[in-house]
Amino acid sequence: APGVLESAARTAALELDGVDLLVNAAGVLAPSFLADGPVDEWERQISVNVTGLLRLSRAVLPELLKSASAGATTDLVNVSSVAASQPEFGAAVYASTKAAVTHLSRHFRLELAAQNVRVTDVQPGMVETEIRKNSELGTAWEEDMKTRITPLTADDVAELIAFTVTRPPHFNLPEISVLPTRQT
Repeated sequence: APGVLESAARTAALELDGVDLLVNAAGVLAPSFLADGPVDEWERQISVNVTGLLRLSRAVLPELLKSASAGATTDLVNVSSVAASQPEFGAAVYASTKAAVTHLSRHFRLELAAQNVRVTDVQPGMVETEIRKNSELGTAWEEDMKTRITPLTADDVAELIAFTVTRPPHFNLPEISVLPTRQT
């Protein structure tokens, strides 16, 4: 019997007359250090940031493949982070989960390109979102960063995704890093 996610994917496909876009943008950031971080918070980050992405993608993939086989421009977009390729002080587990998202995106692309499903990994830098507002990384370091750097907004990232998925069908942007102008 299909699970909840699979049923929801089929319901969405019926109500929307197909699914040609999935944006995996969920993320949890629980700052901690490797020497003494709470294991339950590490597991929650892995569960949401990696396992959640995999489970939702697998549930929606049959609908994406149907759309692609019917000739629709079809996209799978995963939101990773620039933390995927650089250390993030106090956020090793988060950065590692985002590195996993980036690498999984490459594998999705490898498996889906021949079936006309484009896969894009969006890697934003500092973005003012709920993940930061609910994070203890709102420390002096982060507050200092915000005085020197105007963070991106969720709308900025959404506009980038909209641009990406509206390219012609033969055009794929596999990995995109986007930073606030003053972030290095």
